[in-house]
Amino acid sequence: MSLLLHCHHNTLIEPADGTLTERRDYIRRYKPRQERPIRLMLLRVVTEAEIGLLPLPIRKSLASLTAAQAARDAARAKWDATRAKDAWHIWHVTRDEHVAADARYIAALTKHHGALEVWHKQVCLPDCPWDGTTIFPVTA
Repeated sequence: MSLLLHCHHNTLIEPADGTLTERRDYIRRYKPRQERPIRLMLLRVVTEAEIGLLPLPIRKSLASLTAAQAARDAARAKWDATRAKDAWHIWHVTRDEHVAADARYIAALTKHHGALEVWHKQVCLPDCPWDGTTIFPVTA
């Protein structure tokens, strides 16, 4: 699973749901024209080296989330292929585990918000408009 920086305007980092190309295409098609340049400029995959700079609890929760997502996806594929009752049960158990892992990941991001902001300043563009909440801060 790859990790995206600024995939959405109000989320600093998040696991990719699809490819970077798909997200860029979505932005080009559906986001307001005036938002597209900044969104496309900031959106990118976080490198392994940059992931290594994240606070340890975030890295651990991300690894757990990645494993849970892989288990969920494999169980879903088995259910889709077989429609066996035990495969359905395993898929639902792994889906619940994925939801729990996602909650732990979000909790780690929240708990280590300050360190995450420091990390962001190290890895993002110097003129990034991220204000801790959005890439589109309201200016007076």
